Amino acid sequence: MDYLGKTVRLKADYIEARNGRIPDGELKHGIVIEQLDLKNDRFLLTIDDELFGLWKAFVSQIEVMEMTKH
Repeated sequence: MDYLGKTVRLKADYIEARNGRIPDGELKHGIVIEQLDLKNDRFLLTIDDELFGLWKAFVSQIEVMEMTKH
């Protein structure tokens, strides 16, 4: 799947498994600007987030919110 240009956010269950709770406010979210294929349908994404800056996540840690229109 091509994730470039899509708006994504961290999954709530990923946050809960890692921290035990979901932080106040919205989950990290942003637009995918880079996609690295790691084989076996695994991808490492670089996300541009207006609030948190650039961050990386594996596809299993995120959910697609919507398509971003340019």
